[in-house]
Amino acid sequence: MNETSPETQVLGFLWRRRRRMPMPLEALVTNARAMLSDRDGDFVEVLESLRDEGVVLETGEGWSLPRSAHDRARAAMREAVSVGYSRGAARLVGSDAHRRYVRAVYGWDVPSLNMMGPTQRQMLKARCALRPAHRFLDLGCNTGGITSWLAVESGAVGVGVDLAASAIEMARGLPGRLSFDVQDMDELELPAEAFDVVVAVDTLYFPDNLAATLLAVFASLKPGGRLVASYSCYRNDRGSDDELTLSGSGFGRALPDGVQAEWEEVTELGREAWGRKLAALAELKAAFAAEGLHDLWLSRQRESETLAGVYDRGWARRYLVTAVKPG
Repeated sequence: MNETSPETQVLGFLWRRRRRMPMPLEALVTNARAMLSDRDGDFVEVLESLRDEGVVLETGEGWSLPRSAHDRARAAMREAVSVGYSRGAARLVGSDAHRRYVRAVYGWDVPSLNMMGPTQRQMLKARCALRPAHRFLDLGCNTGGITSWLAVESGAVGVGVDLAASAIEMARGLPGRLSFDVQDMDELELPAEAFDVVVAVDTLYFPDNLAATLLAVFASLKPGGRLVASYSCYRNDRGSDDELTLSGSGFGRALPDGVQAEWEEVTELGREAWGRKLAALAELKAAFAAEGLHDLWLSRQRESETLAGVYDRGWARRYLVTAVKPG
């Protein structure tokens, strides 16, 4: 099985945090502990090596990723994501511990990585209001669980796109009138006015140029079509609550002119999602270890602890958004 190098893993991690840089070393280490447990023993060493190579910058304000390194870091993120899906999925095949975890957190047996529990999933379906004659796009579909569920529930035709080729391979063969394709959200190739609905479940954080991505999305929607998205806003101890408003977020600022958007705050449902993850992980720690999956358990435990802490400090707000194309 292919493995990614430590440099590739760290660069991919930095790419996803570039908008919050410069960041102090302590904050980067804390984030890496939650999101990059494979590099527990050498994260700082790899980071310093990348600095010495001129790929990352260290200044008095903290660490940052210069524009000259963006192409390399973005390519690293793509490789790390695809290999990570493949590696993790192969180890989880047949895992009873993981099946029980997914059932406890999401209320179904479909492998999922988002925060879309049963209540939010029903709210998403209601906002989509899909019918058999409709065609919808799932933007950043992961392994296709939401795509298939919406298609089966509504009878609509679903198209899923995701950056990770290994995730797309896992999605193919799911029930429903479906097709899947590997696409980068910064380089979307979508037919014009082809979709009644575009769904984006916790994926609009990832494009480098979100405004350009949203222009491509709305160009692919029929007149009167809608983007239905779940989106969480975060801040840190140096930020302000203005960052937690949807209008002040990167998503809100990137919406094209003329698009009408309305949203519902579901922050408590977001908090509950991380709480469910922590409760399930506490109950299943021994079961994961017995299957030789303690490292995967640890990665999810750290991520859940970190995000639950962000919610507890009042540094997160979560929204379900509907944005309608004029026409």
